[in-house]
Formats: sequence, C-alpha cells, structure tokens
Amino acid sequence: MVSWSILISFSQDAHSEVMSAEYHSGSITSLASRNQLVFNETSGCRALTSILTIDKKASIIEPEPAVYKEDVEERLERIENKVELISDVIDSIEDRFEGYNAALALYENRITKIEQFQAAAGMVGAWKASTCRFQEEGVCKLWRLSPDAAKELGDIVVEENGVTRVVVAKAPWFCALCPLYKQRKQATEN
Repeated sequence: MVSWSILISFSQDAHSEVMSAEYHSGSITSLASRNQLVFNETSGCRALTSILTIDKKASIIEPEPAVYKEDVEERLERIENKVELISDVIDSIEDRFEGYNAALALYENRITKIEQFQAAAGMVGAWKASTCRFQEEGVCKLWRLSPDAAKELGDIVVEENGVTRVVVAKAPWFCALCPLYKQRKQATEN
C-alpha cells in the first residue's frame, strides 16, 4: 500500500507556492506559478507526474497505479524468494538438530552405563579395599605407579618413601579392578 502525504498552500494570487508530497523516505517538490505545478523528482520516489493546472481550491495529486503495482509485485517476489531461502535454512537446521538429538541420546545412554559400572565398581572396590591385606590406612601397598601413570590418575595418588601409590580410600574402583586381591587374615585365625 502506497501512502501519500500532500500539503498544498496557496495565496490569493497563487504566484509562488510550494507543494510537498512524501512517499516513505522520498519526496517530490514543486514550484507553482500562474496556477501550474511543475514537479521535479528529488529522491527515490517513482511517481509519474506532469504539469498540472490548479484552481484556487486544493488539488490532490495521485501516483499512477501501474508504477506501484509493478513495484509491489517486484517486492513481493523478492520477499517470497527470501522466505523460501529462510524456509530451506530452517529445514536444514531442523535436520541437523534431529541428528544432534540422536547422537546426544546415544551418548546419554553410554554415560548412564558408565555411571552404573562406576557405582558397581565403587561398591565392590570398597569391600575389597576394606578386606585386602595390601591396603593400609587407605593406601594400596601392592601397586607401584610410574610417573606417567601417577600423572594420569591425578589426585588419587600419594608418594611414600619415593614410591607412588594409589589412595584407594579416594578411588575404591581401583580395588575392584585389581586381579591380585588377597583377603586379609582374620585376627582369630592362627
């Protein structure tokens, strides 16, 4: 829809009058003398105008409908093309999202299984650590760790007399994985 705002002012003799018509950001100005308006296009407004004869009453000047119909059709086509491109992008994003969703579900399943294994290893390891003859004060005296292994295990290691060992009180899962477990002799046994 094209909207025009037209202001026409005349004196009684209509010698020199100014008319301003605005269309969005463009404007057309004209000078009136001897009851004729001559329009000069000063910006992007595409109105077909000509010399008009005016009387002492205000006249309304309208743009030619064909010019705006073509302009609207061109704009509509550009908008339709942009909407189609945006629709394609949205479809692509939806496809990627579905792929990420499937991958995320797979990883969530794997993480759940790892957490279940870790919980079971913690329970079994805690029992083994409390009953193992190689565990003293929460530290495994059986295994000696290389500097690389100690670095990889991080804060669950301690150094005693120049030997790096595992603090099984912090990592009972280590005991659960130990193939060399030996049960501590009971105090009542001889």
